[in-house]
Amino acid sequence: MNVRLVHSVKTEKVSDKERLLCTLREMLQVSFRLRNEGAPYAKLTHSQGCVDGYIRALTQSGVVDDKELLHIIAEERRGVNGPSTRRIEFEALSQGA
Repeated sequence: MNVRLVHSVKTEKVSDKERLLCTLREMLQVSFRLRNEGAPYAKLTHSQGCVDGYIRALTQSGVVDDKELLHIIAEERRGVNGPSTRRIEFEALSQGA
């Protein structure tokens, strides 16, 4: 992962927590994008390991709780992969059978 992600927030009046969460969001986006692109295993696991370590540091320091963390992860996954579910019409199911 790129260490410079921590300094990517451009606004001056951002709280420390917002800056840390912005970095987490960027790391998650990179990790999800690498997975979707079919990145080499070593690069993908390195990215996921960096995200895991960062999440552990945030939770153990009390910066973020589990509920907020899950919301952030789901939001970023949805942004990269699209919605996790979609609406299926019954007519489409009956036509396929």
